[in-house]
Amino acid sequence: FTLNASTGFLSVANTTVLDFEVNPVFNLVVEVRDGQLSATAPITINLNDVYEEIETILSVDEADLDIQIFPNPATSFVRIKAQEHIKSVSLLDATGKLLKSMTNIKPDQSINLESLKAGVYYLSVQTSNQQLIRRKIYKRAN
Repeated sequence: FTLNASTGFLSVANTTVLDFEVNPVFNLVVEVRDGQLSATAPITINLNDVYEEIETILSVDEADLDIQIFPNPATSFVRIKAQEHIKSVSLLDATGKLLKSMTNIKPDQSINLESLKAGVYYLSVQTSNQQLIRRKIYKRAN
């Protein structure tokens, strides 16, 4: 963990160690030191009620679409293969922040993930006939 001294915001320094989808409860010991004195306290972080957008396919049966997104989990890239024209692809982080957006995608297109940290991302694919597919992508450390 890292602590921002000016805001007091505690963040996870190594997200691969704490994966709430594998283990939603973390029992930790926090230690505070000022150079002379120190104190520790046990804390429990419970992430059982995390809201996560459910993977959805809107207005179409996935079996009718012949779109493949692989590998998943991925380390360096994900590849999209489709039989029909893909109008756009968007890559979002777990908070919904748009990270990449592409239009007029080739039928066999790779998306580079090397600059991303390990974690969960969402890929939204919109076909030329306005069908939207959302897939959860797991990015592993390089």
